[in-house]
Amino acid sequence: MAHSPDPHRPQVLYTVSLAWWMRLLSIALALLLELAIGVPVLLALLDGDGRMMLAGLIVLPLLLAVLVITLLANLQRFTVTTTGITIRGWLGRRRIPWDEVAVVEVDRSTLGRGATVVVTRDGRRVRSELTAARYALRRGESVSDHGPDLLQPARPTRAAIQAHQEHLRRRHPGTPR
Repeated sequence: MAHSPDPHRPQVLYTVSLAWWMRLLSIALALLLELAIGVPVLLALLDGDGRMMLAGLIVLPLLLAVLVITLLANLQRFTVTTTGITIRGWLGRRRIPWDEVAVVEVDRSTLGRGATVVVTRDGRRVRSELTAARYALRRGESVSDHGPDLLQPARPTRAAIQAHQEHLRRRHPGTPR
């Protein structure tokens, strides 16, 4: 007997994160840095020189920071579901239900150019850095998908716009396409 999906559970329509090779590369570079700096510092600390203890107290937290930054960078995600949009950035996660979304648009700012921006009904603008044109290769997508001026809706933005329009059609059945 086939299992039917739960109608109350959100269905994922589109999701994007860093490409697997980008994750692997960032982890490999972080580990290489940890070994290149951490091993000599650790050996010097084990030697017992007092001056190296101070250097170790400075360097070891920096190495820990490299690991934390690598982990946080690899956790970024942009997900479009039947219930809304979830944006997981460096330091948090934002869930925006479709009822709160006024419009989905493309960011025109210099650093966020091409990114998906969700404008809520109360005027807040929530941008997903991961969807910006400068992240396209790291997502495993083509930069040309953003257009020659990097202001055209790319895959993440198109998926969000399409899902939002579908939500509006379900809420207002007589609306023309």
